[in-house]
Amino acid sequence: MASSPAPLSGGLMIHPPRRSSVGDVSYMEWGSGGGGDIALCRGRDVNLYWSVAPPPREYLNMLNFGIYVSLSLMNLLMDQKQRYAQWVDKVSRFLEETGPTLGNGGRCCSVFQSKPVLEGQPDVLFLGYNAQEDYGYVPLSKDRFWDGNPSFYAERMKWRIWSKPYHALAFADYTKPMEDGNFVFMNAVYFGSKTIKQLEQLPNAKPAIAQCLEFTKEVIHDVFKPKAIVCFSVADGFDALNTSFGFESVISFHPNRILPDGTKLECKWELKLGIWNGIPVIGMPHPSARGISNDDWGTIAYALKDLLYRK
Repeated sequence: MASSPAPLSGGLMIHPPRRSSVGDVSYMEWGSGGGGDIALCRGRDVNLYWSVAPPPREYLNMLNFGIYVSLSLMNLLMDQKQRYAQWVDKVSRFLEETGPTLGNGGRCCSVFQSKPVLEGQPDVLFLGYNAQEDYGYVPLSKDRFWDGNPSFYAERMKWRIWSKPYHALAFADYTKPMEDGNFVFMNAVYFGSKTIKQLEQLPNAKPAIAQCLEFTKEVIHDVFKPKAIVCFSVADGFDALNTSFGFESVISFHPNRILPDGTKLECKWELKLGIWNGIPVIGMPHPSARGISNDDWGTIAYALKDLLYRK
């Protein structure tokens, strides 16, 4: 490898690797810039530094190495908001191109109910399947990706999908995961319909749904990186994602709890648990489902508390 640095865009210079450290954390540095040394594994703080392995042999040529670094390690130099903004641009173009083609008059679009959490990890990402909104295509403002759905913030306690699990977790004395700033609430599929079956039967729906799921996977693992995911539906949420992406260590269970008098309560509804690229995923009954008793909600809430609890 040549010893003189090779310039890249933005004033970044690639030089032979050298070891650097911050406190007791060491890492390999491959570049420097006008503002001082820049590690290609740079993060916002010590806990976010990455170990960067030497490039493959075919990239040892200085020019190719520069291309390799600029393409393969770009995300390590990009902060969370930049990655999210790029994702929003891609999804917006997709919705504009695809929404009008789904059925007569197209399909309405809805991605986020809440605001995104872009500083640190959200405790939980709550995931619905799609919006139960049955009308044609209307352009979706990019503001909704950043500000969330105004109706969610004004009326969420009237929405069964939110109020039911919130009151259940309040019963378990653990509402922290559902407090603003600690969660993201979004849809897995971005086109609305009265029923999921109605959407699936539309021409061109299958590839559109598959692309939505890919975008959802991307924003979860590349941007939000939540500590846990809760799917509002086992069949339409958890199972749909598991079929598409293949979770690890999937189990099904009926949660139970013991009352102070020794009575054992077991939930009639099945929950599922799996691991998706290191993130725990919980599938629970859809909160608007009929027949979930107060005892069922109590056992579900304590199960969620046990799975989600962070000191």
